[in-house]
Amino acid sequence: IKRLDSASVITGSGGSIEIRRYWSPEFRPGLTAQQVESSIERAILSKTVSEVPITLFLSGGVDSSLVAAVIKKIDAVHLISPEQRHAAEIAKLFKMKFSVVRPHNFDIVESLLEYSDFSGEATMAGFIPYVTSKEVSKELQETLMS
Repeated sequence: IKRLDSASVITGSGGSIEIRRYWSPEFRPGLTAQQVESSIERAILSKTVSEVPITLFLSGGVDSSLVAAVIKKIDAVHLISPEQRHAAEIAKLFKMKFSVVRPHNFDIVESLLEYSDFSGEATMAGFIPYVTSKEVSKELQETLMS
């Protein structure tokens, strides 16, 4: 098995396996804008419960900008890219501490192979946060060791 569909779980017993969906989207006509907004805020805030500081990967796009608008009081990082200006504007708007990650000694082939082994299915949507996390982790370790 290389990949399960989203919202699926696999179980096995006695030599047989079963794949089942544990969730599927539900269309709910008649939702108000307020109900949709409230649902989005609850979903985002439910991911902010942590014993360690949380940092937002701020690309400057719609998704991460929406998360920034809801959470506000966290640090943000951006993997150096042409969208850096947009990310910086969003961070400034919400008064976030903003850092740009510039990978050091970055070997893209090695990183892609490592990420592919780690994730099982390499995608750019996952690769960028993976590289950013590794770099932020290096910086944190260096800071703690100084």
